[in-house]
Amino acid sequence: RLLALVDAAPMHGRRGASLLRTVLLPYRADRAHCDSVLEALLATAVAKSVLPAPRRQYRTRVGGLRARLDVAWPDQRVFIEVDGLAEHTERSAFDLDRRRQNLLVAAGWLPLRYTWTDLTVRPAEVIAEIAQVLRSRSTSTVAS
Repeated sequence: RLLALVDAAPMHGRRGASLLRTVLLPYRADRAHCDSVLEALLATAVAKSVLPAPRRQYRTRVGGLRARLDVAWPDQRVFIEVDGLAEHTERSAFDLDRRRQNLLVAAGWLPLRYTWTDLTVRPAEVIAEIAQVLRSRSTSTVAS
């Protein structure tokens, strides 16, 4: 919301406007790689954590389908999808999303799915869950 306000309102001659733009610059860069507000919330939570940096909008091919994952840690074969209600209102999109996830799981990927409520009400728990999964996947890949 703050980025939108800074972009929409004329800020010339307003005290602190330049500083505000400078402070918001990293968030603007993060949003450039996000397709949605939900992805931006996830990116912000991950950036503030001690998690290793993920790959955003990671592209892969599985079962003849091209897949673009919201966030991925390819070495651990873990990916996150953020689920908004608007993206799943059409049956064909809903069905394709499930097919794609099943193909990824069959190929050894582990999906984590988060919603608006997860990212706004319990972001610390989300980060803890992701960290636990990444640790377990790193351990299992080392043991293999």
